[in-house]
Order: sequence, then C-alpha cells, then structure tokens
Amino acid sequence: DESSESSAGRLFASPKRRRMDAEQIVDSLFAVSGKPMESEPLTLDPEARRPVTTFLNLGVPTRGWELTSLSNERDRPALALPVAQSIIDVLAAFGWRDARPNPITERESYPTVLQPLTLAHGSVVNRVCQLSDNSEFTELCLQDVPLDRLIDDIYLRILSRLPNSDERAMAEALLAEGYEQRRLPNGQFVMKPPLRTAVSWSNHLSAEATTIKLELEKAARAGDPPSGRLDA
Repeated sequence: DESSESSAGRLFASPKRRRMDAEQIVDSLFAVSGKPMESEPLTLDPEARRPVTTFLNLGVPTRGWELTSLSNERDRPALALPVAQSIIDVLAAFGWRDARPNPITERESYPTVLQPLTLAHGSVVNRVCQLSDNSEFTELCLQDVPLDRLIDDIYLRILSRLPNSDERAMAEALLAEGYEQRRLPNGQFVMKPPLRTAVSWSNHLSAEATTIKLELEKAARAGDPPSGRLDA
C-alpha cells in the first residue's frame, strides 16, 4: 500500500551529495578538455644554483594536489609564476589553503560568490574552453557529425550524461549558425609559441627579468591560440 511505499522510501540509502574538492575541480577541468596544466616548475631557482637547503624544486605539477604555496611574500613581479598562480586561484576559491600552520583536517564547504566568478572569468577556465589544437573539444568539433550528435558528445564528455530538452535547445541556439561551415579545409595546426623562462633567483632583480615575467603573465591570461582548422 501507499503507507508502506512511503515508509520504504524514507529508509532508502543513497549516496550523500557533496561538493567536489578543490583539487577535483581543477583536475576535472583539464581532464574534460584533454589539455595539460603546462605550469611552470614550482621553484624560484630553476637554474638550481642554490643549495637544496635554501630552495626547493617541487617539479612541474600535473594534478591539483601537487600545487603548493608560491612563497612570493615580497610580491616581486620577477618571482611570479603566472600559470601556477592561475590554477592556485581556482583551488583557493574552493577551500584550498596554501599555508597550513594549524592541523586542520576539514575545509570550508559553503558556496561563495567568488566561486562562480572564478569559473566564469578565470584564466584556467578560459584556457580550458579555447578551441586550440591541443583540445579534445576541437577534435569533437572537427568530426563529420550532425549538430545533435556533437551536443551529445560534449555533454557526455563533461557531465557523463545526455542533455535534457532545455539544455539541447540552448546548445542548438548557440551552435546552429555557421555549423556546416565550421571546418576549414586548408586549415593548419597552430602551435603555441614557447615561453621565455630565463628568470631565476640569480637575476630576478634586473629590470629585464620583470619585463619577461610580465610578458609571461600576459600570455597566461591570453591562453592558447585558436585552432586554424576551425572557423570559430
């Protein structure tokens, strides 16, 4: 009867919904796009001239849990690591702490205004969404498939499910115009130019070092160059 069904429903055990951790959010962003982090090495002495007792080198991070404090308390532009900092900004918005003076094992999990702003306007998400030649989304868009199939593939890649009717209608409205002309027959791969990384602790006080780091910061905000194979 109805009473027994409602009673059984109250006792039904289901997974407890919880927010993803900061590291899971960062890793998921790069996983769905297929792009590597391409962060700088986590050290202020890439030349390795200083002893290990003075400067650590934590290598190039490939996952969110490998990030750490950048220790640039002096706020010197020449010591900045702009790509790593952009990833840390996302981590910090979702409860990650760069300093751990106290043995706290729980993070704050309540939502903040900064979280959607970081995802909507941050450098990391901007780079993840760019249709560059190292993006899995670019490869999806280059497939010879109808628009409905592309929308399905995008939702399956990001959310592991198909879109509902409202989501499909919204995606069709955004992508329908020019969809048949999206592929450029003579388009070429566009390679990301190598970044200048000649700044280390030994030369960071020079004016040229600051100029180089400002250029790197500008390049980090710009993200990856768009693919030459798509008219996007």
